[in-house]
Amino acid sequence: MNIFESVISYSQVFWPVKVIFLWISFVFVFYILYSIWQTRWFKFVFGYAWVEFFTLRPYGLGKAARQWHQVRRQFIHPRRKPNYRQSLIQAEAILDDFLDDIVIFFQTISLEQRLNHLEVATISNIESLKLSVQFTEALKTDQTGILEEKEALEHLEVYHRAFVDLGIAKD
Repeated sequence: MNIFESVISYSQVFWPVKVIFLWISFVFVFYILYSIWQTRWFKFVFGYAWVEFFTLRPYGLGKAARQWHQVRRQFIHPRRKPNYRQSLIQAEAILDDFLDDIVIFFQTISLEQRLNHLEVATISNIESLKLSVQFTEALKTDQTGILEEKEALEHLEVYHRAFVDLGIAKD
């Protein structure tokens, strides 16, 4: 038996092992690709850019607009007495989520710090919005406090003005 016959016999014997390791390699490669696909970074780099390019609007604008419309509908067509406390908390959450979606480096800081990074050119009533966010944060911690309807509507109007400036709501 010469050397070439032994090489051929070894390759014929180990072909099932080769196939097994090939399948294991494919599984690992697909797992790595799937893991990368699920990251927020990948969605930002590829998904957000494509959505913004084809719709000509910032990513997350449609979701924020729908949520804000639901909050505003409670006051336009009330079926029952509106819950002002919950509406203010929802408005703050919409603003927080939208700012989190449009700027990637805003994700690690609080809403107050995000608002400090914005300029008057972005949101015209930035100072009153900061006060409304502080008021809403105080509402979250103090569940027993009394919320006046007039005061709540003023803060909701501040949120509405900010959402109009951001393009979420129509005037």
